Amino acid sequence: MVVTATVQNKHLEGATGLGEDSTPAYLSTVTQPRCASNGCKIGSTDMWSGDTFTALCWTTGVLMTNENRNIPGDDSNPHRVDSDRWLKGTRNSSTGSSAPST
Repeated sequence: MVVTATVQNKHLEGATGLGEDSTPAYLSTVTQPRCASNGCKIGSTDMWSGDTFTALCWTTGVLMTNENRNIPGDDSNPHRVDSDRWLKGTRNSSTGSSAPST
């Protein structure tokens, strides 16, 4: 089933906060983090919270979290998400994977 997915590109801020990431989400050619610096980011697919893309299916990949491991106290943040479920989708005529969904 093809659906419209809405991006939430946020990270934890302490015990209760949730803030917009300073770097965009994007589609990639592989299901692993840091593709912008590792050459697997698909160009012209940058996304911010509230943007949408067409999700075609899901697959598993590297486990990701929105936790900031440098900030103590966010382990109990109710907005914490850990997931290895990546969405495969399209945006701006490009097809690739988007970092984990729940």
